[in-house]
Amino acid sequence: MSRIRTLALGVAVLAAVCLAGLSSLACGGDDAESDRLQVVVSTQVIADWVQQVGGDLVSVRALVPAGADAHTLEVTVDDIRAVAEADLVVINGAGIESTYEEAVEENATNLLELANAVEAMGHVLHPFEGLLGSDEEHHQGQEEDHQEQQQQQQEHHQGQQEQAQQQQHHQEQEQQQQQEEHHQEQQEQAQQQEHHQEQQQQEGQHGQQEEEHAHDHTGEDPHFWFDADIAMAAVTAIAAELIALVPDAEDDIAERRDSYLEEIEEADEEVRELLADLPDNQRLLFTFHDAFGYFARRYDLVVAGFLVEGPEQGVSAETITGLIELIEHEGIQTIFHEPQFDSGILDAIAEETGVAQGIIWSQPTDDKPTYLDILVGNARAIAEQ
Repeated sequence: MSRIRTLALGVAVLAAVCLAGLSSLACGGDDAESDRLQVVVSTQVIADWVQQVGGDLVSVRALVPAGADAHTLEVTVDDIRAVAEADLVVINGAGIESTYEEAVEENATNLLELANAVEAMGHVLHPFEGLLGSDEEHHQGQEEDHQEQQQQQQEHHQGQQEQAQQQQHHQEQEQQQQQEEHHQEQQEQAQQQEHHQEQQQQEGQHGQQEEEHAHDHTGEDPHFWFDADIAMAAVTAIAAELIALVPDAEDDIAERRDSYLEEIEEADEEVRELLADLPDNQRLLFTFHDAFGYFARRYDLVVAGFLVEGPEQGVSAETITGLIELIEHEGIQTIFHEPQFDSGILDAIAEETGVAQGIIWSQPTDDKPTYLDILVGNARAIAEQ
């Protein structure tokens, strides 16, 4: 009988603890973290957007750690498990996740691709800006130089015509002899080519698979968060997904969304003011990789140069020589590196050309942990060069 009373007393005490909320572990319940929506995102920018809108309702996991490269990430088994178990997965969707997007799509049960969402809301994603690519005024001088070169080539071509007529008959005879010799060589090579054809096809398939995972610079530019209007559309799309998952929290989510959209508008205006009165040569951006086309387009800057199109690419000595010539020809004052990438080659270029160096951010880092930090931080870095 005493054992029954003791057990009853223990149950009563445990119930009292549970009611008092003193120990979720003792009650066998989940903690506050497990009660939140589990949201997995690809990049740090998206992680910040979700956190700003979701607040305490969400627990956010970014696949790309702060300060890491979003383009070349290799996801882990734990990452895929988190994607599969998430209430919501949010990715950029315009190519920045090319190395792991397929794995995410195959395992996510509720996936929001922001590129599709913002396009459905009427926003146009632009192609990559390229080197001084879409600035017509900047190309006027280059077009004049090209016309002068064409005229010189025409004059030189007239002088070559006479020589060409004299050489034509002799060349025809030589070509006939070369064709006969070449035909014989082709017959000998045919067997060797047939032998290696299967190996070449296998290598071609492997190369195609690698290209599918490369950062594509022939399509849409995925760095659309640097256009504040598109960023606000993305935030709105995220809020709509969270409201769909937690309808009872609609008012709270909408309030946080509206407040954050106002903050983005204020930051956008601050950036415009910081960059409004810069001289032309200070409006030229030279960066590590081609990530700032939207930023340049929105704030009347020019993408003058970059070391590589995508961070996964190498750089040749010929490319470096051409970039040095570009810097000297265009009068570029500062070259900017991004903290998540090795700055060694840019350091060497700066030393060779004598230009200043600065830092701008394509993704949040430990010292610039939010989207608004990098948006305004980039403008300050450019304005203060």
